[in-house]
Amino acid sequence: MTHRRAIGVLLILLVVPSSMAGAIWLERVLIANWAVARILDGRGLGPARPGIETIGLDRATLRGLSLCGGAFKAQAVTVRYDLPALVRLHFSSVIVAGLQGAVQMQEDGLALGPCRVGSGSSAGGTGTEVDELRLDDAHLVVSGQGGSAEASLSASLSLAGGAIEGRVLDARISTPLGGAERQLRITAHAFSVAPEASGGVRLLFDATSLAVANLPIEARGIAGALVWSSGHADARMTINEFTGRKAPTGITPLALDAEASLAGRHLRFAVHAAGPGDRVALKISGRYALDEGSGTAELGLGPVALGEGGPEAAALVSVLGGGLEIKAGSLSVTGSLRFSAAGLVPDLLVRIKDVGFDAAGAEVHKLSGAVRLTRLWPPATAPHQQISASVVVAGLPPAGLHIEGQLTTRPALSIEDARLQVAGGTVSAEPFNVDPTALRISTALKLENMDLAEIIRLLNISGLVGSGRLSGRVPLTIAQGRVSIGQARLAAAAPGVIRYDPKRLPPELAGAGPSLSLALEALRDFHYDTLTLELQKAAEGRGTVLLHLNGKNPAVLNGQVFHFNIRVESDFDRLAELALINLSSVQTLLRQAEQRGVQ
Repeated sequence: MTHRRAIGVLLILLVVPSSMAGAIWLERVLIANWAVARILDGRGLGPARPGIETIGLDRATLRGLSLCGGAFKAQAVTVRYDLPALVRLHFSSVIVAGLQGAVQMQEDGLALGPCRVGSGSSAGGTGTEVDELRLDDAHLVVSGQGGSAEASLSASLSLAGGAIEGRVLDARISTPLGGAERQLRITAHAFSVAPEASGGVRLLFDATSLAVANLPIEARGIAGALVWSSGHADARMTINEFTGRKAPTGITPLALDAEASLAGRHLRFAVHAAGPGDRVALKISGRYALDEGSGTAELGLGPVALGEGGPEAAALVSVLGGGLEIKAGSLSVTGSLRFSAAGLVPDLLVRIKDVGFDAAGAEVHKLSGAVRLTRLWPPATAPHQQISASVVVAGLPPAGLHIEGQLTTRPALSIEDARLQVAGGTVSAEPFNVDPTALRISTALKLENMDLAEIIRLLNISGLVGSGRLSGRVPLTIAQGRVSIGQARLAAAAPGVIRYDPKRLPPELAGAGPSLSLALEALRDFHYDTLTLELQKAAEGRGTVLLHLNGKNPAVLNGQVFHFNIRVESDFDRLAELALINLSSVQTLLRQAEQRGVQ
């Protein structure tokens, strides 16, 4: 009897725990959801709903995870673990798909709905460890006093001791920048986020790159630290290379150091950038008021040596859309920037000195001037900006060029005054505009004291040479790649000499009959008292030159006075070529600036 009782008690001791264990296993999902929710709530991540769907000896799957009262949700979570380590809340891997969350930046830290990070709270806990935390296709919205930003990202992380160690991050961020919504891409290969002992968060990052969509620049090798707590933040950052992208050559690589400090609602910042050997030096310092949403910055660049011995100046120009080969000169920029929700307003003075380059069949030397920028991109300037240069065009003597005008926000080039000092005379143009969408201008050229020989060369009059100085007015229109001249008249200011010996006689001379030989003999060394040229050319066909002469040949008929009206035809090829090449180059630059500005 005693043995039977002992056996019964033993069976009860075996069956009851087994039944209880079986019941627990059968209801493990319900029990796990309850237990995990209690743990998450206790670690400052509640109200929480785990959404555990399956659970086994080494893994669990979750659907519809919700943390911080729904501030963070995930479509699916896969958790792997070892049972002995699970007791210590140590997970081998946690893969989160479709995470969506909202973070609000506040003076005392980060707010994740009702959860707080950085205010002395223990959101997330310090005892949880995750060897691999992977985020796939996460979407976050971060908001603060300065506005909000949306981010789509994927990342590979680890969690230990309340700190996050990052291995890979690829984020695409949409945020207001410079008065417009901009798309940023950030990639990082080493970063960490950890709580500060005094409350707050410390962010460390390295091997990071940043690119802004539709801007031809990219920052690489970014490293730095950000400490933020109780309304105060300090940040330091270095950029090993600030360079161009999507171009045959980038801008001159720059290394950048930056620091910023946030006290209450006021942010102060300073930036220093330098190229190899400090050939390019950029300094920016400023402040930003978070309550007002506005700030100012002072900027200084250079002087930067261009050409040989300097940075990649041609690449700097390629960023602006040109194809110029800069050979010499220097550039500097000073001024200020004002920025707010309305946009970025620059007041920058760009000084160029003795710049030389080749462009569109011309050599430009000693290009100098000071241009005040009122918009960065597309670039625009204040009115009445002046530059000067020496220009050498094949077949013409060196010319001194002076231009006064404005680059408008369209963008278009408004020429208020253009003067060319060439061959001892001056060519000036009445105001005109260069439009990037259509190569059409209408102006008039005023010629003063111009060398007759150079005018003959431009007009391409065969068989005619001469000396003297001419002045007058030439109406000029360029449209759809064609040049037209209307009712132009040039006159000599004093007597001179011409020699005319054409291979093909114009009609006026061919019809001279018996006096043809006498006329040709007189024109071979004609000393004119008065000379006028009347020019006209339609957009289609050849142009005409009507030459009026009054004078004599001392060796013909004892210096008898002759009056000639000679009409010759010409394509004005040289004049058309010069006008079209240079205006086409300006138009190309403007069109590229316009295209980049609207991207």
